Formats: sequence, structure tokens, C-alpha cells
Amino acid sequence: MQVEKKIDVLKLFADDEQTQLLIEEIQAGVNKPIVLKSLQGSFKTIVAANVFQKTNFNHLFVLSDLEEALYFIDDIQNLDKTITCYLFPSSDRIKSGDNNVILERINVLSQIQNKKQKLIITYPQAIKDKIINKSEFNKKKLILKVGDKFNLETFIDLLYKMDFKNTNFVLNPGEFSIRGFIIDVFSYSKEHPYRILLDGDIIDEISLFKVNSQVSLEQVEKIEVISNIE
Repeated sequence: MQVEKKIDVLKLFADDEQTQLLIEEIQAGVNKPIVLKSLQGSFKTIVAANVFQKTNFNHLFVLSDLEEALYFIDDIQNLDKTITCYLFPSSDRIKSGDNNVILERINVLSQIQNKKQKLIITYPQAIKDKIINKSEFNKKKLILKVGDKFNLETFIDLLYKMDFKNTNFVLNPGEFSIRGFIIDVFSYSKEHPYRILLDGDIIDEISLFKVNSQVSLEQVEKIEVISNIE
């Protein structure tokens, strides 16, 4: 029985002369537009993935609308599951009650500050939105690490300044609760809230937990508590 060999589509096009020329032009930092013609179907995704793999800087791909952006992300990840794509959506979806948009937008801004290479996908409706600058974004962020010295009163004061609300139990982003040496805080940057355990005035443990069951999901060493940026 003859076994068919799988074709590495990305490598096949990476060896293409035109693809190599495009990558060389981009790496050379040519200060002029580069126009690519006749990119049909998934071919534009193949080109994008190859360019991303062969360069070492951030890439922003602007698609025509949200639907095209989601298809583009799906194609990229089907081609190479090691490539992580970040969607920067329009804030208009927040008005319809989709609070995940805030999480996605914060995630992109956080990733941009990270020095690792990023592939960001968006569309015109999203990039026309005004966003806060780096300085203002950092003012809406608290960084905590296991082993840090911790002043509870100062922490509470900072949370209030970031418009967090003190509740009996955290259910939604922007809430926090305190029970003795246990502090729960729901950052806008995470799908699940954090639980901070104190040992006196030292952060002893930090974990993510499920709201409904209160079951711990994973322990982390460092967190960013981020308020609403919209």
C-alpha cells in the first residue's frame, strides 16, 4: 500500500522566487508601497504566513471586515498552528453587550508592549476607533508578583481609582472582593478572575479561578490587573 506524502504548502511557496523577492523587499525596509496582484482565496494567507515566518518584527494585516478577518485567522492557523494571531476588534460590538471585545482589545495592546513578534489581524471599522496611548494604558495597569511586599490599603485605593467596585463576590470584570487574607480581583484582561493569597504583607500565591464553581484553574507567578480602557 502506497502512502501519500503530505505537501508542506508553506515551504512550497517559501521556495518560490516571487515570495523570496517580496520578503527581501520587506526586510530591506523599502520605503514605498508593495502591490501584490492576483491573490485569490487562501493564497494571500499563504503569502502572509511566509512573510511572518521569515521576518522578525510585528505585522498588522487589515482585512475588509470582521468576517474576512476571522476567515484569515482560521486559514493562518490551519497552515501553521505555531503562529498565534491576535484579533483587534471594533469597540462597536461592546454596545451590543459583547464584553469579550474589551478583553480582546486589551490583549492586543498588552501583546504590542511585549518584545516578541506578533501577528495582529484587524479591519477598517476597528482601526478607526480612538485608543489610549502607551502612557495612559500603563496607568490603567497594576503588576503583581508572588513574593512581592503588599500594602492592602494602597491596593484598594488604586483599584478604586481604576473604577473597580468592591463586591461580596466577583462575577464580572471590574470587581474585587476581600475576605481576610484572600483577595479576588477580576481584571478586564482575563476571561477568569484572580485569587491572591497573602502571608502577612507578602503575596504568597496567585491563581486563576472559575466564577461559578470557585475552582482554581492554574497558579501564576505574575499578573497584570487592567481596568476598562474603553
